[in-house]
Amino acid sequence: MFDHLKPVLTIIAIVSTGVLLYPNAETDSGQFSPPTAVESIPPAGQTRANSISIEGSITAVEARYPGEPPAIPTPETATVTPGQTAGIWPPGMQQVLKLESADPDTALIGLEKLALHADPSVRLHAIEALADLDHAARDSALILALDDNSPRIRIAAIDGLAMSDSLDVVPAIESRLWDPVLAVRLAAIDALAATEAPAAESSLGALLGDPHRQVRRQAAAALGEIGSVAARAYLLQLLHDPDPLLRASATDMVSDPIAIRP
Repeated sequence: MFDHLKPVLTIIAIVSTGVLLYPNAETDSGQFSPPTAVESIPPAGQTRANSISIEGSITAVEARYPGEPPAIPTPETATVTPGQTAGIWPPGMQQVLKLESADPDTALIGLEKLALHADPSVRLHAIEALADLDHAARDSALILALDDNSPRIRIAAIDGLAMSDSLDVVPAIESRLWDPVLAVRLAAIDALAATEAPAAESSLGALLGDPHRQVRRQAAAALGEIGSVAARAYLLQLLHDPDPLLRASATDMVSDPIAIRP
């Protein structure tokens, strides 16, 4: 039953033999010192330390762990014990996984409820599943998640709204441009640019005077991607920005006529 352990035990036996044959092979100075005498090599299948055979070691292991080795639990095979959840997935996560393969209407109803779950990890995966859901009404649940106390969940909701076909989500995305968490603000900037909404240019332009350098850089990059004449007008104010990298980027974007769209 433990035949697969033989190679490992064989290696251990060989290493142990080498250590005992050459106990002083390396001196304190790190130099190799050849052995003064070569001891006899033990018979195959035995170690020098105590002459216990490999077969005997396997027998000892089998005696200590009788029966077949336990199988690694999966979400389908794991059992529930008091105080534990089934397998490696909590119940809420299992519901999310099931709803991902359900029809859109059923998935929408279930995921909207799980988006309000007490466990933030369940809420996060529910929002990510909603973002991938092909349903016209999914945007409402994502907008509600923008007020979640977890920044990761707010970012997931923003990323989902960026893929919406409706411009009605633009005001909701704009509300996160001034989020207290920087990563959320940056995600909102990218999402707003992805909507290609006419209002995006003015909202992004307003961020070019933000005291946070990374916000200004992200807003400038978003305006550069939009590439309209109006976006170029906003970028002109960055030619005197205190950030040298931002000044150089703005100069390149403004002076490149190919990058400018009508």
